[in-house]
Formats: sequence, C-alpha cells, structure tokens
Amino acid sequence: MLASETIAQYLVDAGAEVHFGVVGEGNVAIVSSLQERGVAHHYSRREDAAVSMADGWFRRTGTTGFCSVTQGPGFTNTITSLIEAVKHRSQLVMLTGDTPANDIDNAQRVRTESLVRDAGAGWCGLRGVEYLADDLAAAIRKSAVERRPYVVGVPTELLYLSTDALYDHDVLPEALAKPPLAAVQRTAPDITALTRVVDLLANSKRPMILAGRGAVQSGARTALEKLADLLHAPLATTLLARGLLAGSQWNIGVSGSFSTREGARIVQQADLVLAFGSSLNTWTTMHGTLIERARIVQFDIDPHAFGDQIDVAVIGDVMASASSLVEECMTRGVGERQWAVGSAVFGLSGEPQPDARAGLPRPIDVAQVLQPLLPSDAVLAFDSGHCVMDAVTRWEVPDPSQFIFPIHSGSIGLGLGTAMGACLADTSRWTIFTTGDCGLMMSLQELDTVRRLKLPLIILVLDDNAAGAEIHYCRARGLPTEIAYTESPDFSALAAAFGFDAHTVQSANELATVFTSVVEGPRRPVMITTKIDSDEMNDWYRQLSAGVEQVRGWGGA
Repeated sequence: MLASETIAQYLVDAGAEVHFGVVGEGNVAIVSSLQERGVAHHYSRREDAAVSMADGWFRRTGTTGFCSVTQGPGFTNTITSLIEAVKHRSQLVMLTGDTPANDIDNAQRVRTESLVRDAGAGWCGLRGVEYLADDLAAAIRKSAVERRPYVVGVPTELLYLSTDALYDHDVLPEALAKPPLAAVQRTAPDITALTRVVDLLANSKRPMILAGRGAVQSGARTALEKLADLLHAPLATTLLARGLLAGSQWNIGVSGSFSTREGARIVQQADLVLAFGSSLNTWTTMHGTLIERARIVQFDIDPHAFGDQIDVAVIGDVMASASSLVEECMTRGVGERQWAVGSAVFGLSGEPQPDARAGLPRPIDVAQVLQPLLPSDAVLAFDSGHCVMDAVTRWEVPDPSQFIFPIHSGSIGLGLGTAMGACLADTSRWTIFTTGDCGLMMSLQELDTVRRLKLPLIILVLDDNAAGAEIHYCRARGLPTEIAYTESPDFSALAAAFGFDAHTVQSANELATVFTSVVEGPRRPVMITTKIDSDEMNDWYRQLSAGVEQVRGWGGA
C-alpha cells in the first residue's frame, strides 16, 4: 500500500464520508484513493469554494468537513475561505500538498505553514510515513477540541512511498481509531455566583435573556424557555444562534446589528441582561449601545470567554446553569416581571408593508414579500453584502443549522460555496441562497458545480448593477459614487447556459409569483434574478457607517 492510500484509509476510519476539493499534483492520489474507498468526492471549480463547501457541510451537520487542495496556488486560493472558517470556529480538516523543502526552484513553492498560522488555523505537517497515523489523528482531534480548521501539509515526495513494511512491523496501525465524540460537559455553575445572579434578578424590573452559540451547543432551549416563562422575560439570540428560540412566545429575534427596530428597542429597555453562551461582541450589542444601561451576567463553560464589562461571571454548562437558575429563583420566590406578557406586547408585529410605489423593489421589499413564502424546512443561505441584509434581519428559521451566513471574514463571494456544502448535507429539501450581483460574479464558475451535482438550490440574485455597500460608503465619505456602479450581465442567460431553470423579474409581485411556482415545483438548480433599487441605505449598513467621517478637501484630482 502507498502512503497516499494509507492517508485515504485513515480518513475513512476517522469518519470521512464526503470530501470536497480541486485535484492537482499534491492531492490527486489521495482523492483517487478516497473514491476507491467509497467516499463521495465533490469537486469545485476553485479551491476557495472547496473549503467553503466543507465549511457549509460542518455548519449544517455539525460533523467535520474534509477537503483537500494541491500545493502552491491551490492552497493560496483558499485563504479567504479558510479565514472565514477560522472566525466561525468551524470543525474542518484540509489536506494540502507541500512542496519539498529542497525544491527551491519549484514555481508552486510557498511558505504554507506561515500562511496557515497567520490565518489562525492549526497546522500539522506530516513528518514521515511512520507518523501518518499519529499526525492525522492529532489534526482531526485538535480541530474538534480547538473548534477551528486544521491544515495538514502532505509532502509530495511522501505520497508514493510504500507503507507495507510499516504495517508488517506494527509501526502503523491497520486502522485509525475513530476520534471519540466530544461529550457535552454538564459542569454545574458556581453556587455563589448563581446567588448573586438571583439577587440581581430580585431587584430587576426588566430582565432579558440572550442566547448565543454556546446555548445551541449545550442544547439549552428548553431550560431557557422555562426561565423566560418564570420571569416573563424576552428571549433574544445572537446571529449564530438564530432559530434556537423559534416559536417561543418570548422570542424577539436577533439582538444587535441584525435586530429589527422593534427588537432593538426592547433590548435597550432591559435593565439586566442574562447572556448564555454569548461573547457579547460588538455586533451582538451594536457596539455596546444596546446594553449600556443594563447590568450584565454572562454564563459560559469557557473561563476565557468573559468580557471586562460584566457584573457577574458564571462558569458552567449553559443548560445546567439555566436549569439551576430556575430552581434558585423558585426557591427564593423570584418570579415574573411586569414589563411583558408575550411577544405581541413587545411590538414585533409592527413591520411595515412592502412599498407599493412604482419602480424597482428595494431589498427590504424583497425580504418582506418573500418572508411568508419561505418553506419552513428550507435552509436559508446568504452571501454578504448590502443587498442581503434586510433578508438576513427578517427571515427566520426553526433551527440554527438552517441558517448559513459566512459574514465573519467581511468578504462577499463566499456564500455560494457554503450554500453548496450545506445543500449537499440534505438534498431532500430546498436550499435558498440569496446574493448580490457582485458577489455572484466572484463565484460564477461554481454554477457549473451546482449543475453537475444537480443540487436543489434556488439562487436569488438581487441585481442593482452596482456594489451597493460601496455606493453608501462613498456617500458617507463624501466621495464620488460613479466607480461603484457596474453593468451586470444577463444572469438568466448565464444561468440557462449552465443548465439552470432561470427567471428574471422586475417587481415584488412578479417575484412572489415566480418564487411560489418554483418552490412548489421539482427540486433542481434554479436562479431567480430580481432587479432592485438599493439606493436606500438599510439599518444594518447605517450602523456600520455611523462613525465614518467625510473626507476633507477631496478635489477629485
């Protein structure tokens, strides 16, 4: 057996059932060996999409995403997607070819390890054939424990060495032990800290509960709902926990930059915030403005997760902490507040109707007109960009795994890859991917991947013939906006050439009709392009650009 075959077998032993990648000299033998062992290989047209697909697979399934690329440019093409996965804390293992150290004239020679570490990912260079089991097992285990991608550097000179003698002499195991599933640690909270929290609740008039990604991982929904029932307190989530509290009478949606105006108003009224598994970052708190008048209690299993501005830190499992807090409150007779009796009182039903004016729809009109038409079991995936933010703010999902949004790297163009990976995780339902014209043009080649895989993917393109965010940035800065306008191609013609069912609409009503027809039809690749007017800045970008100052003395020359 060759080393490339041994690597493939060990990946199978570790649980790899699906693999993403673009083949080249540094990984083609491994990919071929994976296919021979029954692993489904899904190849993309560029390496960044392969990493994004593995990232999307993890976001949808919660299991490790496996991908591989060749050395040199094959690896450097992945950097932005890798950074996105790092910032999302995705469990992902990427193999990349590694040019021999003594091959100094090789055109594909790059300092891979340095780039990996600068991106924030973990690095594991295979030390030799005798260490294959140890090194691969370590990378797979560390990715899960550290919650970040690990890149495995595979020296190209190692791929075709024989490993038979190493098996014969028990240097290498016949099979790689499957990494044990990480057990949920139900660490009980510190009772002294919990007593302080109950003291704060006893003197609070308007407490609210904020659930973050840690609450999702802990499975804390039921415990948090019991706490909300006891306190009559509103429930909000961070963006990454969207859907955790769907259907609860206390749910007010996402807190922070993706709040509705009504939701943000409620959060600002709170005098005590109980944050469960949330980092309370600037996006969740609107740079602190949402919670600046509230006392803050933070619950987390990670002792390094606590911020500087909190009043009480409670170390412990989120679900266990919420359950214990309910018991302590009941024991001491601390119960319902008077500020709310249900989500209707919070004013969340006051969203304006779509604009009936003549002309092209705005992004907010698209979001509102499609909101009641979205299938409840659909996976909602998004690219980044100004035009999608109204939909991100308003569209709800019943489960956090149905919300896919690669926003962490601040780049447009990554969304299609993550949408494809999420879609492959479950092809029995629609995945609806919303993007802008500029974002789609950055990943246009991947329409071939969608076609080839026959994915049940609806691509909704919001086309304003412009880089919308840059238009609003230029206006905020006092710069000319002409450079941000770009003429779009005929997306329907392009989609049809790739084998999509393609539609172009000009109004919100026409969009609703076409969208309804599509979701009720056969599941296949579909593109719906709607021309939009994004001249009006949305609430999300208004917050982002609030601190932007006008350029002084701009003369245009």
